[in-house]
Amino acid sequence: MAPTTYSNLVETVLSSLKGDFLTVDTEDYTTTVYSGIGEPELRKLPSNLNRNLDVLLDAFAEHNYKCTFFVLGRIADRIKPQLRRMVDDGHEIASHGMSHRRVMELTPGEFRNELSTSKALLEDVSGGVVNGFRAPMFSITNENLWALDTLVETGYQYDSSICPVSNFAYGIKEAPHYPHILKNGLVEVPMSVLKIFGYPAMLGGGFYLRVYPLWLHKVFMKLRRNQVTVYYLHPWELDSAQLNLWEQMPDEGEHWNSKPGLMKMIETYNRKNILKKYLALIAARATTAPKPMNHILSRV
Repeated sequence: MAPTTYSNLVETVLSSLKGDFLTVDTEDYTTTVYSGIGEPELRKLPSNLNRNLDVLLDAFAEHNYKCTFFVLGRIADRIKPQLRRMVDDGHEIASHGMSHRRVMELTPGEFRNELSTSKALLEDVSGGVVNGFRAPMFSITNENLWALDTLVETGYQYDSSICPVSNFAYGIKEAPHYPHILKNGLVEVPMSVLKIFGYPAMLGGGFYLRVYPLWLHKVFMKLRRNQVTVYYLHPWELDSAQLNLWEQMPDEGEHWNSKPGLMKMIETYNRKNILKKYLALIAARATTAPKPMNHILSRV
């Protein structure tokens, strides 16, 4: 029996869909750097999470942008005022899991529990239905395609975890570049990419937005023409050099200080103007006001 590939799971490619979707992976820097220590210790570390979310919500309100916040369950109780404001301002709350462990680090049972627990918790806070999910660090790959069935079984209608690229950390290179429906009924909204000299490159946020000059990112986006565009950001990316807590944390020798230099650069580089670049890129690209990602469900 031939092994299952992602291409075998795709039912319909929705290449006629258009639109721009703003997303925020709502987590704290501690979930990336210090995920290996207990929750009580994590909560003793300094944090700008609430402040940064307030800045984002103010900016979206000023521009009348609507966003999907993929919220990590473990930090939900720390940001209740911001979660209430997200709902009041017309944004969508979706799930980013519970622990921020990559899906390949979880057993199928652990993943199912993270999906169910975070969904119930966020629905209780928001008073609405949580339809969407994004895996921490885009960690649904060809090695754990079973996760896509688990999403459907736990009540999710769409996913935005798939990156149609191939790199050392994530990606399913053969995945369609457009939103698509899987044979199990799940709607997949992949991250935005552009083929550059035949190689698919990530666009639209995170490290890529920090590294590419804004003018170059605008050119790349223009070359994608009318494809659906997914923008993404993390609250900790708003920390300037003066507020950068990554370099101020106590360390026990097995977390931040032991990370490779490349990873440190990826996670801390060039954040001073990230929100300004994010908003400028959206303004240059978007032809209509961006809507929450669950809007796509009414169009398929």
